[in-house]
Amino acid sequence: ELSNNLSRKLEELGVPLHVSNSDSNGMIKSRGISIFSHDRLLHVLLEHNYVDVVCPLHGGHRSERKVITSDSFNFFTPLPIEKIRAYYGDGIALYFAWMDSFIYWLLIPGFVGLGIFFLRKYENAAHGWNRTVDDCIYTPFFGLVMFIWAILFLRFWNRRENLLAYEWGCFEGGGYGYSSFSAARPEFEGVMKRNEITGLMIKYYSPKLRMLKYIGSAIVTAFLLACAFSVMILSLNLQGYVNPAHDESRWEGKAHPFYFPRLADLAEEGQIFDMQDTIRSLIPVILHVSSVIVMNTCYRSVAEKLTDWENHQTYASHENSLILKRFLFEAFDAYLILFYLAFFECDIAKLRSELVSMFNIDVFRRVALTYVVPKILQLLQANKEKADVGAAKKNDITSADIPDDLRMSNEANWDGYEQFDDYLEMVIELGYVTLFASAYPLAAIIAIMANQVEVRIVALKLSSVTRRPMPRRQGNIGTWNTVMTAIIWMSALTNCLIFGFSSRQMMQWFPSLYTIAEDGDQEYVAGKGDEAVFIIFAAERLLLLIGILIVMIIPIVPNDVLIKVEHRNYVNAEEARMSRIKSGVK
Repeated sequence: ELSNNLSRKLEELGVPLHVSNSDSNGMIKSRGISIFSHDRLLHVLLEHNYVDVVCPLHGGHRSERKVITSDSFNFFTPLPIEKIRAYYGDGIALYFAWMDSFIYWLLIPGFVGLGIFFLRKYENAAHGWNRTVDDCIYTPFFGLVMFIWAILFLRFWNRRENLLAYEWGCFEGGGYGYSSFSAARPEFEGVMKRNEITGLMIKYYSPKLRMLKYIGSAIVTAFLLACAFSVMILSLNLQGYVNPAHDESRWEGKAHPFYFPRLADLAEEGQIFDMQDTIRSLIPVILHVSSVIVMNTCYRSVAEKLTDWENHQTYASHENSLILKRFLFEAFDAYLILFYLAFFECDIAKLRSELVSMFNIDVFRRVALTYVVPKILQLLQANKEKADVGAAKKNDITSADIPDDLRMSNEANWDGYEQFDDYLEMVIELGYVTLFASAYPLAAIIAIMANQVEVRIVALKLSSVTRRPMPRRQGNIGTWNTVMTAIIWMSALTNCLIFGFSSRQMMQWFPSLYTIAEDGDQEYVAGKGDEAVFIIFAAERLLLLIGILIVMIIPIVPNDVLIKVEHRNYVNAEEARMSRIKSGVK
């Protein structure tokens, strides 16, 4: 648990030097190191190699972290958020609070999707039908449920987020929690200029020059996205998804722009990637997922270098820029192939097949990498600790003489915990669940099981494999709220397009608008196309209207928090007024 003394020491390391104690300030200057008003003691020490690693040690004999991990592995109770906060600080606790909310909110679409799946199976058996997601009359309602669910989930998460921020003393008005990421970065470069408000000398960097760097970053990212698009096209051909013969009426007399016969032939019957074979058809999917992992890993370093090059002044702007780059690239890799199948090929069977394969393989990959790799590292570390203790006993050194030195040296060599990837993976998963809900209703129930395992493995990794993170005051999850908002509102459009264009779901409800062509594909009845398009986009506008009404009705700040904040502001104003009156009397 973070003691008052530890919190004070950590805050001292983080405060700007111009408000730090004079001894620290004088010591730094005496060594010939230039400091500025925004510099912080911790970063000055690290930058000039006076210290190698600064982090709080894990609890002695793992007693504290064992309690957190054992509590976290109880699948039937909420995560111990307050214990996690007491041990790791606000930033880590907020991640677990968000995961806790996400998992329990997924129960609603999880059971609804499961119900639709079994209902379709029952009707197929009872009536001798062979209905799939393509022509199921219930699946469109699942897309409606998912959009409303997602809006409600985000609103109620924001309410919980603001409640936690208030309880933790991080709440600031307007529904925005405080974040220590508003602090200045020591890596920020610029010319010296006097601040007109404080009178202190500060670093200044031209916004026009930064805008030029933004454009440069966008050009580099666009080029790499084009490379990712090329890989996707090759993957689609290897999986047999791109073949004009599958839609002869559409491509008759025209060349398919993305068709490469030599690659597509490898997916034909009897070939190495036979798409009819359960095992061999998975090979190109695994290759695609592997290539996506490699591209994401490469772009990660590129994005970090581009963001550093942009020279952001604060941690918040630096973090937001990095999140935007990496999310756009990884979302592009994850979703592009699905958007292509849904809205270019307009083939929900292929979309569902690819979505099931990619989603399930990605879930397996996340759980395996989050558990297996940390577990191996944990076992190696445990063996090293046993060897150290054995050597100490052999030399007649008591445990009281060496534990702190051993722990400090061992934990300093552990990897630091990076929260970014944990958020990114979950937000990508939210996109799978919401953007393509009408194509894969079972995604939510699978996500619940995967997330239940992953969140607890993250707790294990934090306690046994990585260094204990520096506690950080934080009242919100920042840009991730914005990213989730964009995904959720976009899902209204994608599910309506799947309903109307990518499947036969709409034909089940409006059969008078369609006819079946000779090749078996659905076509609009002459003169009915405009009517069908109107219905699709009217449904999308209706969903957006429902979402707007939910946003207007449900505030993101609980009323009791608003009352307490207003009362606090009133008391502060009264105290200030009385102070002015007393000063006037004197």
